[in-house]
Amino acid sequence: MSVSEELQTLKDFHCEERCVLSVYLNTNPADPDQQQGAWKIHLKTGFKRLEEYLNASDDKKELAAFKKAKEKVTAEIEKNQNDLKKGVVIF
Repeated sequence: MSVSEELQTLKDFHCEERCVLSVYLNTNPADPDQQQGAWKIHLKTGFKRLEEYLNASDDKKELAAFKKAKEKVTAEIEKNQNDLKKGVVIF
């Protein structure tokens, strides 16, 4: 599937509940803020904050969905971390 087709699929996606997690990471090694893999810390901190918010909201269904998505995102990033030259966007 081409990038334009994938973007169109994302544009056409509709969900009544909050069912999409989007993640953007700046992984550019030339960026002074990203030295020595700082993006890994940003990812971990961001996930921790989201989990805290969901725990506070006491929405068990959304928390379970988040944990499942978090595992998939983490696995995908770890699998491709050597190819993340400038950044990554995951939906």
